[in-house]
Amino acid sequence: MGPRHTPPTGGVAPLAATLVLALYPASDSAPRASAARAEIAVGATVLPRAVIAAESAPESLDVSASDVARGYVDVRRAMHLTIASNSPFGYALDVWPAAPVFRAVEIIGFGAEVRLGDDGGAIFARGARGGALPLELGFRFTLAPGLAPGRYPWPLRFQVRPLTGP
Repeated sequence: MGPRHTPPTGGVAPLAATLVLALYPASDSAPRASAARAEIAVGATVLPRAVIAAESAPESLDVSASDVARGYVDVRRAMHLTIASNSPFGYALDVWPAAPVFRAVEIIGFGAEVRLGDDGGAIFARGARGGALPLELGFRFTLAPGLAPGRYPWPLRFQVRPLTGP
């Protein structure tokens, strides 16, 4: 057997332990935080937003021979939409023609008569804000001249946007 080595009693290890104890006083188990204080101003801007959801919407418009003879077709309670906006000024519902089957459309369900031409338009709901607003819409399409009876793609598309000013 060779000589046995014993660690020194006053070497590096006791000095490291002393430094650790000096950094962590006995009364605390974590380092002390500085007493410095800082303040940061934070702001947020909520952008106006409006969303539309179609609860039910027709895929097509059926035009009969009697509709053509009369010059219009009525579709009552055809569409159920839900609109929500966080704008304090309300929203605009844009109506776009999707098929050239009408020369005018009357939209029923806004509490007032809304009549648009074959180029569509916008319906403004000023001040309408907050939770979801359900709409049940009906339509009277004044048929385009020369339209034949048949099944046509639904002739309207909708988009909603928030109003950003009065």
